[in-house]
Amino acid sequence: MKKKLLLLFLSTIIFVTMFATTPTQAQSETELGTYPLPCTSEVGTRFNVSVTIVLSEEAQLFVWQVNMTFNPTVLAVVNVTEGPFLKEASGYPTMGPTPEIHNDTGWFCAGRTLKRPDGGFPPVGATGSGEIAIITFYAKAKGKSDLHFTGVFPGEPAKQQTFLRSWDPIDKELVEIVFTPYDGFFQVPLGDVNNNGIVDAWDLADLGKAYGTSQGQTSYNPDADLNKDKVVERSDLEIISSNYGAT
Repeated sequence: MKKKLLLLFLSTIIFVTMFATTPTQAQSETELGTYPLPCTSEVGTRFNVSVTIVLSEEAQLFVWQVNMTFNPTVLAVVNVTEGPFLKEASGYPTMGPTPEIHNDTGWFCAGRTLKRPDGGFPPVGATGSGEIAIITFYAKAKGKSDLHFTGVFPGEPAKQQTFLRSWDPIDKELVEIVFTPYDGFFQVPLGDVNNNGIVDAWDLADLGKAYGTSQGQTSYNPDADLNKDKVVERSDLEIISSNYGAT
């Protein structure tokens, strides 16, 4: 009773030899994120995290690449596999190189592109929402790790980019899909704001100091924002409450 009250990589640039590709930008309300958020697992176990996409009404996805960083002292990537969205939503096959995984420094890059059986891009891309990739992690130790989408903005080296692209069949060029990334978050034990290995009153106290604040405000504490929605509020308090006493 007391507890209740306590309340996407291509290792090289994706290229299509048939066409010159000079990406141009198009406005969008597309979102890229992870599920579940936040996530946790017992030390010494494997678990899956999905990379999810919600495309704006007008957007058609032909190519995706995800570059993600993580805390290598807490997590290791076992494998990255393609999710069903790009194939199933478009009705066309996909291709792409083997994901590039760097557990020593804590990052990986993976990606896929649509293709026609006879080469080139198909007439339509994927629309709607779904799962573009599945990451299998291994929990090495207690602690925290952001699952951070890197290289979202132009100017990053090709191998360090996270991007979504459509295809313009008239101008024969790839078009950048502008999107909002929402980073993932892993923690053992879940709710351990001060990272002392136990979810207790000290975590409640730290969350209380930041309660009601949002990203950008002086008292905002990103460690207290347990669900990473950029606001410290009731949902974060509920995470501590449901995990109170965990070690």
